Amino acid sequence: MRSIFLTLFVLIIYTTNTQGVYGQEITLSIQGENQVATHRIDSIGYNPKHSSFQSADSVITQTKKSFRALGYFSARETSREQKGDSLNIELALGNYYKNIQLHISPNSSLPTYLKQLAIPIRNDSIVVTPAFAKALLEKLTQQAADSGKPFTSFQLKNLTPISNTTVSGNLVITEDATRYLNAIIIEGYPKMPQAFIKRYAGLKKNRIFNSSQVQQQQDALDALPFVSIKKDTEIQFTRDSTNLYLYLNKQSANRFDGFLGFASDPETNELQLDGYLDLALVNNLNYGESLFLNYKSDGDDQQQLRIKTELPYLFGSPLGASAELYLFRKDTTFSETTQQ
Repeated sequence: MRSIFLTLFVLIIYTTNTQGVYGQEITLSIQGENQVATHRIDSIGYNPKHSSFQSADSVITQTKKSFRALGYFSARETSREQKGDSLNIELALGNYYKNIQLHISPNSSLPTYLKQLAIPIRNDSIVVTPAFAKALLEKLTQQAADSGKPFTSFQLKNLTPISNTTVSGNLVITEDATRYLNAIIIEGYPKMPQAFIKRYAGLKKNRIFNSSQVQQQQDALDALPFVSIKKDTEIQFTRDSTNLYLYLNKQSANRFDGFLGFASDPETNELQLDGYLDLALVNNLNYGESLFLNYKSDGDDQQQLRIKTELPYLFGSPLGASAELYLFRKDTTFSETTQQ
């Protein structure tokens, strides 16, 4: 009996302590080295409430990165005080630098990239603001990816103050080999007309891989009436190949609407077909072909018939064929026929 009581007592204590640990809320306070710095930190904003000290530390790290990106390159934590559930941090922002002078190696491909972005190079250097530096790196990275080099990286290195307003450093490129699209794998709709992949969407093997065009090409396929996108396109990169996976579903684009009936002509006693018919048959043979038929008869000896067919990308070529027939008849005195 005593053993059971001790076990129960320990269990109650353990449960109570566990609830205390996981139920705590950490309050974070970040102060600057002076009132001006504190005001700047508050203007950036940060989350003061956290469920753990690890979460609070991630906010402190992100705050330092944010100020360095704004031009406070020497921003650093100078003191830390923890009292119970409170964490007080002092962050010294240091000097604000409004310009970055970056050296550009003329022997690298950087001058070509910068020229395409219309950024002038003077004396093998460019001058940018800290706020623009991050955007510049992103633009250069995207530009390289669109040129078939998605793993090319750009970095700012060796940043050193040269005045109270300017730091100097190097813009460095680590370039990857040009990648080509080696394979296009279609999942979900294996009988998808290949001409629409190649001709309509512009996805062709052995061409330079362009990451920006992939989304546009997926959107083009999604606009087809007989195809839907099951999930976003995926790219598989291996050491020596680049494979694109398309996840497509075939969907019906057929349409049928109409009402037809038979009536007897009181003068001739012949049967007449009255009503209307609207029929569309699209991609039933998995060639992207279409057949449209529209028929109208108002019962007063007036009839219209329109038939149109389209065969795009004949035999996988960029050429297509279409034909249209239009018939109009009003009693026995007038009729019209048009062919295209």
